[in-house]
Amino acid sequence: MAENTDPGEITQYSDEQRKMLEDLMFRTIMNYSQDSIYFKDCSCRFIMVNTIKAKRHGVDNPDKMIGKTDFDYIAEDTARVIHEAEMQIMSNHCHISRGHAPAILLSSITTTMK
Repeated sequence: MAENTDPGEITQYSDEQRKMLEDLMFRTIMNYSQDSIYFKDCSCRFIMVNTIKAKRHGVDNPDKMIGKTDFDYIAEDTARVIHEAEMQIMSNHCHISRGHAPAILLSSITTTMK
């Protein structure tokens, strides 16, 4: 980080420093939040999951959830409700940039575990 700058003044950082700070903040939230945090692609598959979300589903490593859906972890009727709600949200907000970038959905829907 730039010397003699106010840490709260992110505009004084170079693009590389700002990217590093943003990455650090994102990783801090993912690693230390006590909330379930996850991201899904347009097919409602997990593409990133924090440790708390994984533990709440009995999974020891969040990477094991990548590519799976709620149907793999919760009762089918509950998963179906969540899936339909997420598809509705994404039908209004899911934009694929240049035909290949995944649309990200941060969902805070509380679910009942199997």
